[in-house]
Formats: sequence, structure tokens, C-alpha cells
Amino acid sequence: MYASSAETTLNSAEIVSFDVFDTLITRRVSSPRDVFELCAAGGASLANLDPDTFSDRRVRAERIAGQHAFRDGREEPTLTEIYQTLLNSEPDDPRVAALVKLEVSAEEKVIIPRLAGRTLFNAALAENKRIILVSDMYLSQDAVEYLLSRCGYDGWEKLYLSSELGLTKRTGSIFEALLAETGVEPARLFHIGDNPKGDKEVPARLGISCHPLPTAITTLEKTAPYLRKASTRIRSEGVGGGSAILSQVARQYFDSPASALSDSLSGNAEAFGYIALG
Repeated sequence: MYASSAETTLNSAEIVSFDVFDTLITRRVSSPRDVFELCAAGGASLANLDPDTFSDRRVRAERIAGQHAFRDGREEPTLTEIYQTLLNSEPDDPRVAALVKLEVSAEEKVIIPRLAGRTLFNAALAENKRIILVSDMYLSQDAVEYLLSRCGYDGWEKLYLSSELGLTKRTGSIFEALLAETGVEPARLFHIGDNPKGDKEVPARLGISCHPLPTAITTLEKTAPYLRKASTRIRSEGVGGGSAILSQVARQYFDSPASALSDSLSGNAEAFGYIALG
């Protein structure tokens, strides 16, 4: 029912735009930060850091690099700038390229297609809609396009990427650029994504028709409140605390927001066993 309502709306759109991460593709782990943990051993060695502190240092470097980018008139740092900040080095420091390669490789290992997003993407293709991708992401254009290709996505027209353009969904500037470049009326653009602000609140203010597609973990926590505490704990503990299992449970039972209409675990012994035993 949920996908059908979106498919009905996209029928009247001239362009359908999709968020990328957590909408068309997702991770086998429950948090993007878990990717940093997967890089910790190799990354700490390259950066001469304690592996236990690598994830925190990576998060802090992204925040600082973002502040530097903002001062330069850009709304998103690149991954190169993030690791340059972490190392306090120049961009041509060979360790920067090595760390970038390490993180992209870690993303490649955990990225998979998201079924709910793939269903809507295929529906747009079947209707011969112009498809545009819009993402707030520090990875490079080549890296994002490579991950999309590995997940079987093609047939889209253009990728509007914050790290390349210095514009973001969260401020609306990237949508404004999309509208200006395509010449489409806002009401004829149909956007699908998971972020309540960047994929719904902001584009809706611009007159864009929006279809929220919450992450599977968000839907799990909304549908099954008794799992929320466990979910929060597991995500805080990272890859060593059941992150991959939580992600798998969420994807198997809560990928579609239709799950939020009823408790899909109620009376479902298979689902309960899946969560209890993995």
C-alpha cells in the first residue's frame, strides 16, 4: 500500500528525484559511524593514532572540515578535506589518499541496495520518468556512482552531490540548483528520501512534492517501541555490539514504512526468534 501510493503520485511528476544513502542504497551496519570502526585498525596505523580513538577523531575531523568549508562558501567538505583535517596535513600527503581509499573500500563492503527504494526507482523507470539523484555526502562523485553501479542502479540522468557542488539538501540550495538547471516547476518534481529535514521539510517549503521513506531502523523503533532501547544501545556500541544483526533485522521486517501501520512482530514467532537469536 505504501509503495503503491508513492507510485500513484510519481505518475504525475515530470522528474522523480531520489536521495541516495539509506534510500536507494543502505548499509549492512546500523550507523554510518560503524564504517569508521571498520577502518579503525588500518586508519589508525596510517594516522599514527590509537585504534580505539579513530572513529571519534574521524567524526571530529568531519565537523571541523565542515566549518572550514562553510568559511570558504561551501556547505559540505570532501572526504579528502576530512582526512587532511584529521592528519593536519596538505592534500598531497599520500596518507590522505590512502585513508580515503580505505574508507571507500569499507563502504563498498557494507553497501547493498535498499529494497523499498529499489521498488520505487523501478516504478519511476517503468513510467519513463526523468530520474535525478540528490545526496548530501562527503564521498566523491566517482565513489558514489561506483557504489550505485555495484548495487545495480542505472538509468538515472544526473547526480547532484553536495561534496561536488558545495550545496546541500538541508539548506535547500541543491534543490534550487536542480530546479534552475532543469527548468521544471517545483510541483512537477517528486522527491523521495529518508531524512525528515533534507528530504521532506526543506524541499516541501520550495513547493516540491515529497514522499518520505524512513530508514528501516527508524521504522523498527516506531513500530516496536519495546525494541527502541535495545536498538539505541546496539547503535551506540557500534560494530562490536550487534550493529550488523540490528541492521539485518530492520531490513528484513521494517524496510517498508507500511510496517509502521501495525506491529509486525506481534504473534510472529519467526520474527521474535530472529531478533532474539539472530
